[in-house]
Formats: sequence, structure tokens, C-alpha cells
Amino acid sequence: MILYVDIEHAKGYARERGDVLRAARTRITYMLEDVVGDDVHLIRYDRVDAAAVQRLAARAIFISGNSGDPADYGDELTPYWAAARSSSGVPAASNTRRM
Repeated sequence: MILYVDIEHAKGYARERGDVLRAARTRITYMLEDVVGDDVHLIRYDRVDAAAVQRLAARAIFISGNSGDPADYGDELTPYWAAARSSSGVPAASNTRRM
């Protein structure tokens, strides 16, 4: 399974085009499934920790892009980055295209 981590801040979804952004995450999830031939699990960054990576048996992590200011996150990303770093052997990729 590929773990697709949505790192968009809630403020990004609250903007005028937030629904378009949410729909894009779903389209990307389906496209990833088609490309890799495996299940893709879309999960919000604030729900990812080392236990989630293990529980979901992720063989790779794909990180979404985001439209927000990094300052909006404060320390919110700290548990996510710790989980990503501790998942040794699990490759990670990033979708840095901005919406």
C-alpha cells in the first residue's frame, strides 16, 4: 500500500477553492493507484504517526503539496515528520505542484 499524506493546512481548505483542492486529492489518489497498481490510502498529516505507518503496512509514502504558509503549521507537522523519518526503508516522494 502507498500512503498518500495530505499536508494541506485546514486554512487551505477554508479558502474559496478549498473544495477544488479536496477533489484534486481524490483524483491524485486514483491516478496513483492506476500508476503503481497498488492500493493508495489518503490520510491527513495530523493523523500520521509511526504506528499508522506500521498499521497500514505502507511500502511507500507520497506527500502532497500544500498552498499554505509554513508558519500556519507551527509544531503541527512535528509528529508527522518524526513518523516519516522513523519509517526506515519506506521510500517517500513529494508532489510539490501548487494548486
